[in-house]
Amino acid sequence: MEQDAIYTIQADNTAIKYGSFTLRFIAFIIDLLIMVITYVLIFLGVSAVMERIVSQERMASLFYSEASGEFQSGFLIALVVMIGIISWLYFAIMESSKYQASLGKLIVGLIVTDLSFNNISFKKASCRFWVKLFSVLIAGMGCVFGLFNKRKQCLHDLVSSTAVIDINQYW
Repeated sequence: MEQDAIYTIQADNTAIKYGSFTLRFIAFIIDLLIMVITYVLIFLGVSAVMERIVSQERMASLFYSEASGEFQSGFLIALVVMIGIISWLYFAIMESSKYQASLGKLIVGLIVTDLSFNNISFKKASCRFWVKLFSVLIAGMGCVFGLFNKRKQCLHDLVSSTAVIDINQYW
C-alpha cells in the first residue's frame, strides 16, 4: 500500500538535484548510529528479562559450553538474523512510507524515489536494502557506482530502479 508523498518533485530534469555521495554517507553514518543505539537497547532489555528468567549458568551457556570447551554460535547467529530483519524493516518501511527516507536521510535532506520521482513500494525498498547490504559487504564497492553516473545511483539504486533526491533545494 503506497502512501501519498510529502514531497512533490517536478519531472523537469534540469531542476532535479541528486543526492551527493557525501550527503548519502553522512545519512548512512546517522542511520548506523540510530541502529546501534536501538540494538544496544534491545540487547539490554532482552538481557534484563532473561536474567530474571534464566540462571547465570544457563545464560553463560548460551555463549560458551564448558563441557565441550567450545564457543556456542547459535545465540549469536540468532542475534545477527534479528539485526538483519530489524534493519531491513527499518529501511524498507521508512523508504516506502510517505517520508520516503530513513531518519538519516531525512536529517540531511534526502529522499528515495523511483525514476519517475514517485514513492517506492515496500517491495522495491526491500530489494534496495538487500542489494545495499551486499554492496556494503563487498567493501562498499557497490556505492562507488554513484560516482560515475549523472543520477549518482549506486548499485542498489540501479538494481531497484530508484534515485536519491536532494530536497534541500525545495525548502
